[in-house]
Amino acid sequence: MNRLVTRNVIVLQFLLSSVMHAACNAAVPQQKKMPITTASETAREAYKQGMTLFHNARSSDALLHFEKAVAEDTNFILAVVAVANTQPRFKEMFEIMNQAYNMLERVEVSEGERIYVLAAHAAINSDAETQSANLTKLAEMFPEDDDILLQLAGYHWGRRDYQKSQQIYKQVVAFKPDSAPAQNMLGYSNWRLGKYQEAKAAFLKNIELTPDEPNAYDSLAELLLKTGRYKESIEVYKEALKIDPLFEFSHVG
Repeated sequence: MNRLVTRNVIVLQFLLSSVMHAACNAAVPQQKKMPITTASETAREAYKQGMTLFHNARSSDALLHFEKAVAEDTNFILAVVAVANTQPRFKEMFEIMNQAYNMLERVEVSEGERIYVLAAHAAINSDAETQSANLTKLAEMFPEDDDILLQLAGYHWGRRDYQKSQQIYKQVVAFKPDSAPAQNMLGYSNWRLGKYQEAKAAFLKNIELTPDEPNAYDSLAELLLKTGRYKESIEVYKEALKIDPLFEFSHVG
């Protein structure tokens, strides 16, 4: 076989290898959302309802749904984490989160869920470096999982990196404009950055998306309070309390 033929065979082999590699990659597209492992569809639905409530600052209501999810499937590890995160007392929070952490040794979950549990466990143990690394990894693995991105943005919010939190909330709104929690926290991020008009616009969008959620009105009322518009603020707080007379944040406001 002469040099030209040998070279052409090598090139052909390389091209075939490239095509096969591309085909394999095309056959397994990147997942946009983290899998939720549970044997019960009832549990899955309860968990989803709980997460919606949780992101709308209704932890007590969310806890009831998370507990229902765990009752339906005791191996539902994400629901166990959620039960821990919505506990009213720290003692129970630590105990239940440790249960979730220990479940990793006996419950089969996806790699994403495993990292999710590690991030949650790191969070309650004040291991910010591990929490950040795991949440960042999850955001790269599942670029359109709004729950993961909301948690990552919340991490940066807690570190007072409002520029970064704003960036991630905008990312969520870009692929899910009807995400009320993202709109709400985008409003708070803009507020902390001194962008009051943008903050107000985000809060109004939140009210438009969730007109029956007291927290949506509470957020706008808080902005009005902090900017000295007291009479308007009181009226908006009253709107929140019409929806839920026991919504404590609006009573405080």
